[in-house]
Amino acid sequence: MNNTDYFGEDFVGQDLSGKDLSNSSFSMGELRGANLSGVDAKFTSFKYADLTNANLSNADCRGADFRYTNLVNADLSNANLAYANLKEADLTGANLTGANLEGANLFNAIIDTVNITNYFGEPR
Repeated sequence: MNNTDYFGEDFVGQDLSGKDLSNSSFSMGELRGANLSGVDAKFTSFKYADLTNANLSNADCRGADFRYTNLVNADLSNANLAYANLKEADLTGANLTGANLEGANLFNAIIDTVNITNYFGEPR
């Protein structure tokens, strides 16, 4: 599944756990409630995607593009978000416990009621 364009496709509720999604595009995709735990999503684009209630725990999302993405109530616990772009993403109610945020861009991200305990790294 890596190096593939899934622009606008529907993955609602699907189990993609542990898959290699690196260098792919899920831009404008529907991934509500999808299980993406442990995926390799390095340099993957989720721009404008809907990841409401998605499970991205333990995912490797280094350098991923989450600009304008809906991550409401998403589980990003222990995810590697180093240098990910979360500009203007909606993280309302998201779980970022233990996430690596080194160099992550959180400019204008909505971070209301985010669980962000025990994170590490310095976001920009």
